[in-house]
Amino acid sequence: MSKILILEIDNSLSDNIREILQMEGHKLLEIDDVSDLKDTINLFEPDLFIIGAFLERKASGPAAVNIMRECHQIPVMFISDVYSQVHFEKDISEIANSTILTKPFKAKDLVKKVDEILISPENQR
Repeated sequence: MSKILILEIDNSLSDNIREILQMEGHKLLEIDDVSDLKDTINLFEPDLFIIGAFLERKASGPAAVNIMRECHQIPVMFISDVYSQVHFEKDISEIANSTILTKPFKAKDLVKKVDEILISPENQR
């Protein structure tokens, strides 16, 4: 199956996403620091990048993706709450090949969204 990288500062949420997607047969790697992003992407070579829309005061999810996109064009799924979605909606809408999954969400919605992204013709390697 596919390799998926998760960058989320909420470790409980990240662990839940990892467990759900591992049950679907995906290989997952979690990180919780933006500074690890470029090296991790180069080493892990993910097919999908799942990232929190709000990471910390110093970095937002959209800002981190824009930096990543300088070298990598992998699809991105933002995990957002209603506040973050409103706050970052314009920034996220300008990022090609990205989508948003709003919290709270059901496991089946996560799996469906991941499958849609991975089978999209523009994401086939």
